[in-house]
Amino acid sequence: MTPSPPLPCADLEPYRALFHRPDRGLTWIAGPPRTVVTVQGDRIRLVSEGREVPIGDDAPFAAIRPRLDPARPVYFMVSLDGFRGVADPDLPLMVFIQPESEERVEGPPPFSPPTPGPVTDGHDPDPGWETEPDAEFLGRLEHAVDVLRRDPGKMILMRWYRRARQAGRHPWDLFRIYAGLEAGCGAAHFLALPGPVCSIGCSPENVFELDRGRLIFDVIAGTRGVSPRADEDRRWAEELVTDPKEIEEHDMALVRYRARLEGLCRPGSVTTEMEHGVRKLRHVRHLHSRLSGELARRLDFLDLLGDSYPPLTSYPPRHIPVADTVREPARYYAGMVGHVAAGWEAAQCYLNLRSVLVTPDALHTIGGVGVVAPSDPSREALEVRNKLRTLIEAVERWEAED
Repeated sequence: MTPSPPLPCADLEPYRALFHRPDRGLTWIAGPPRTVVTVQGDRIRLVSEGREVPIGDDAPFAAIRPRLDPARPVYFMVSLDGFRGVADPDLPLMVFIQPESEERVEGPPPFSPPTPGPVTDGHDPDPGWETEPDAEFLGRLEHAVDVLRRDPGKMILMRWYRRARQAGRHPWDLFRIYAGLEAGCGAAHFLALPGPVCSIGCSPENVFELDRGRLIFDVIAGTRGVSPRADEDRRWAEELVTDPKEIEEHDMALVRYRARLEGLCRPGSVTTEMEHGVRKLRHVRHLHSRLSGELARRLDFLDLLGDSYPPLTSYPPRHIPVADTVREPARYYAGMVGHVAAGWEAAQCYLNLRSVLVTPDALHTIGGVGVVAPSDPSREALEVRNKLRTLIEAVERWEAED
C-alpha cells in the first residue's frame, strides 16, 4: 500500500488534479501537466503547445482523440453549456489534462479530512450567497409542475448561487474539508483549470464507469433529507423508499438508463446489480440503483462521453426550454468530470453535482432538482437547499480556519 501523507497546499501545481473514490479506498493524484487540451467554440486549443486548431467536421470528442496519448491517464471536465448554448467566455467548454506522472494511493485519503461532527439543522445559504429570490424559484417550480401534469415527463431546474471569495484562502483546503465531510459520495474531485480557476465537487453518481469492456451506470433519483433527530430521520428514510412520487421519479430514470445500456451492450448481458437501494450522504439520502453490461463493440471513454452528452437534461426534449429559462452559464455544473487510467481500458465519469467553481474573486455553485408531475414545489425548493448544505458547511469551516 502506498503511504499517504497529507499534501500541503504549496504542492499543488497549476492544472494539478485529484480524483478520490471513497467506496474503493482509492485516490489518483496528477503531477504537472504534459498535455492540456481545451475546447472553446469551434476551436481546440493545445495549451501545452501554445496553438489552436479548428475542430472541423468531426464531433468534438472525436476531434480530441488524436491530441491525446492513450498510454497516459486523463483527467477531464465537460460543461453542459455547450448543449445549453449559454457559456462563460472566460471558461473552456471542455478540458482534458494528461499529467507527466500520476500517483495511485490506496487506503485512507491523502488529504487529512477534518472530523465531520454531528449533522445539524443549519447550513442553509446565508445572505452572503447571491441567488434569485425564493419566490421566483418557487414560481418556476410551480410552473414546471403545472406543465408536467398536462404533459408528463421530467424537468431539471437549477438555482444559481454566487459568493465573494475571501482572500488568502487556498482552494485545496476547501476540497480537504468538503471531501472529508461528504465521505459517502460516489467520487470527489479537485481539478485546477486555466484562469486560475478550480473545480471542487463530491458527486453522488456516475455517468458511466468502464472496466475492461464492462459498462456500469448509477441511477440516482429520489431524495429525502437527513435529520439530526433519530425518530424524524427514521421516518424520512422510510418515506424515501415508500413514497410513490420518489419511486416514480426513480423508475422513470431507471427505465431510460436500462434502455440506453441495452443499446450499447451485448444482448442478455445487462444485469441489475442493485435496485432501489439508498446512498446516504451527510445531509441527504437518495434512491440508488446500479446497472451493468458487457459492451457490444470496442468503445473508449471518448466514444462514451459523446454518447452520454448531455448527461443531465429535461425530457422529452420539448420540456427543455420550459425548465431552462434562466440564461446563466452552468459553468461545469451538471456536466461530466472524471479520470481515465493509462491504456484507457478503465474510466470513471461522474455527473458534476454538489460542486463549486472557485475563481480568483468568487465561488459559484448550483443546486438542481428533478421535477415530475406529482412533485410538491415547496418540497423541491427545500431539496435544493438540503443538497447544498454540506458544501455550505464546508465553505463556512474553510472561511473560519486560521
